[in-house]
Amino acid sequence: MQATHYIPDEIERKHGLREASTLKGDQDFAAEVLGEKSYLSQPQAMQQGHTIFHDLLVFTSDRQWIFLVWALEIFWLLFVITACTMEMWGACAFELGASSYCTYCYSSQFLTFLGVLAALWMFNLYSYVLLLSRGFQLKLRFLGLTVQNNKNKGIPGNACYLFMYLSTAMLVWLLYGIVMMILSHSCLRSGMIYGNRPGRSSLLFWTCAASLILTPLLFFMGRCEDAEGFIRRMLS
Repeated sequence: MQATHYIPDEIERKHGLREASTLKGDQDFAAEVLGEKSYLSQPQAMQQGHTIFHDLLVFTSDRQWIFLVWALEIFWLLFVITACTMEMWGACAFELGASSYCTYCYSSQFLTFLGVLAALWMFNLYSYVLLLSRGFQLKLRFLGLTVQNNKNKGIPGNACYLFMYLSTAMLVWLLYGIVMMILSHSCLRSGMIYGNRPGRSSLLFWTCAASLILTPLLFFMGRCEDAEGFIRRMLS
């Protein structure tokens, strides 16, 4: 073993080439060798050639329940798309051009809200899954530092900004949805200007109402690192 030991002070005839030995450095090295540190959990340690699903498993090893949340999001998105398709097929007749005339009151507004929300939601979920496979973290306590903290991990800043813009657009669109739901109560007035048109579509109305509740809830559960701790505090 001595023949293979490199001694820079004797060979190079210089001092200071050997790395200084410290107690902390030796402890870190021993902990890494013994497996006490999860080296693969660091973004810079991700090896090339791994699939996105493999990387997701690495970064979600401590909260694998997030896959259930994503499954619920996909299920609700499919339900929203199905509800909109049923409404357009059964109660909204297309006229000349791209415009349509819906039998029920406020159905056009409901369809527009749900269609845009579904598109924003799908892009948001897709971008988050890709970012999470690189080690992305979103914490409400440090929301203002989200982009910078993740850029320090080597995650592209443009991708982080895209996700934040999509999330902001979803929030703004939900606020619009709340206002739209309030204004839709005009369909319930007697002697209203709509004449003989029937009231609101129950399918679209309750789909919009449920979406306004489920969207922020599922977003918090499926995106924020603080979700698990918050749930534990609520249950304790």
